[in-house]
Amino acid sequence: MTPVSPPRLTPPQRAPAAEPGDWRESEPAGRAPTRCATAGRAPAGRAPPGPAALAGLASLATAGSAGLDLALTGRLSIFFDLCFVLIGLVAALAVRADGFFTAGVLPPLLLGAVVAVLAATQPDSLTATHVSFVGTFLTGLAHHAAALVVTHLTALLIIGGRIRTRRRAAR
Repeated sequence: MTPVSPPRLTPPQRAPAAEPGDWRESEPAGRAPTRCATAGRAPAGRAPPGPAALAGLASLATAGSAGLDLALTGRLSIFFDLCFVLIGLVAALAVRADGFFTAGVLPPLLLGAVVAVLAATQPDSLTATHVSFVGTFLTGLAHHAAALVVTHLTALLIIGGRIRTRRRAAR
């Protein structure tokens, strides 16, 4: 009978280095992995969306909320404004680090696109009087300016906080 050697105990291995733009990039470099089963993973096994996916998803969600609001009320109401604020906040919270710029400039572009499409196709949904395209567009922007300011300001604050947190974690 041959003697069986005891198993060798090895120190815990370090987590692999994150590539630039990787969602694991915010973890401190020299930290040993934790024993938690979900540590270092994105929720539900997926990485956060990149800039292109973020723009596409936010555009679809904004168009869907505008379409639903038009179907329910015949115009853009506070329902659209609340959905717009929620979409902007989720976009700023969910995007990867390489998509911060996209998440920051997306709210004004989305609102401008929705108002432009409605001013061209359904001007009665934005204004009660019949004016030119430019007048309808500006009226629609002015009517939804509060939602735009809240969304844009909050998204920029969230992005600034995420950048600050990443810098502190890197120290």
